[in-house]
Amino acid sequence: MLIPSMVDAEVLESIQDKELSNVLANFEILAEANTAISKGMYVRIIKVQDFAECDSSPATCPKSRVYITVSAYGEQPEQKVYRLPSRHNWRFDKWIKLPETDGPDDYVQFRLKSQKPAKDLKKKWWINESYIVRVNYRSGKWDRE
Repeated sequence: MLIPSMVDAEVLESIQDKELSNVLANFEILAEANTAISKGMYVRIIKVQDFAECDSSPATCPKSRVYITVSAYGEQPEQKVYRLPSRHNWRFDKWIKLPETDGPDDYVQFRLKSQKPAKDLKKKWWINESYIVRVNYRSGKWDRE
């Protein structure tokens, strides 16, 4: 019986960028607008959760980051990646607008939700927040709803 030899094998290069390594190792796709639902642009919404546990208050709970990738369709598509600030419990709510074209004034629009610690923790730990995000591969905007 022959055993495969690794004598001539090439060494794999490892990624030294810690943020990129964390994103690639720990991402969760929250939503995706591909050709099945979006004719104008391809959008992927990705969440990366921080590692930690909640201690005695919601402020100690881990946060997550959201990355939004936007791409035109085609052989060499224009692309852009956006990153939202860290928040508690980011989640996708719904698509609001999926344009049919990818012109400069055409934006994919969607709602994200997150939570922030409540001021009076005796009543509740979290306050829900909603954000409207508008993106294309030229620019992006977001605002509290």
